[in-house]
Amino acid sequence: MAAGIHVHDVSRLMSYIPHSGEFVWCNYPYDTNMGGIRPGPKARPCLVLETSEKMGSIYVTVAYGTSKSRSGKYILTLDPSQKEAFHASGLFMPTKFDLLHKAKLPWSEDFFPSVPAMYGRPSRENCYLGVMHPRVQSSIKEIFNNMRIDPDARRIMMSENHEQPRRTNIPRN
Repeated sequence: MAAGIHVHDVSRLMSYIPHSGEFVWCNYPYDTNMGGIRPGPKARPCLVLETSEKMGSIYVTVAYGTSKSRSGKYILTLDPSQKEAFHASGLFMPTKFDLLHKAKLPWSEDFFPSVPAMYGRPSRENCYLGVMHPRVQSSIKEIFNNMRIDPDARRIMMSENHEQPRRTNIPRN
C-alpha cells in the first residue's frame, strides 16, 4: 500500500472490490501535491471509472462527485427526476460527476470508508452506494466519445499526470 495509507479491516475491504460503473463513498483527495496523495476530509459519492492492480495492490480510479452547481459537457448529472437511474445509483441527493476531475486511489478504508446512516437510510458495511443504470451508461458512452474527439479533453485525459486535472483547460459550455 502507499505510504501513510492504512488498511484497518482487510476482510471488510476484500469482501467488496468496486467495479467500473458503480457509485462509491470516497474521501476524495483535495490536494495531491507535495508529500503524496492523502484522503480528503469529507466523504462524497464518486463514480468508479476503473479498478486495477499493480504489484499486489488494488487501485480504484474515480470521478469526483458533488452536489454543488457544475456545468460543462463532461459532467454527468443524476437527480431524482431520473427515477430508475437515481434509485439504482444509491445517491442521497442530486449529484454531478466531473469526468475530467478524476483520481487513481489506493483501495483502503482511508479513501473508501463505510457509508454512514444518513437521510433516513441505514449505514452500510462498505463504501458501495449503487450501480449505473443502463440509460446512464449510454450517456457516459456519449460523453467519452465526445472526449475522444475534443482535443482539450483528450490532452487532459492523456496527460502524464491525469490524476491532477488542470482546471484552466477544462472546456465549459
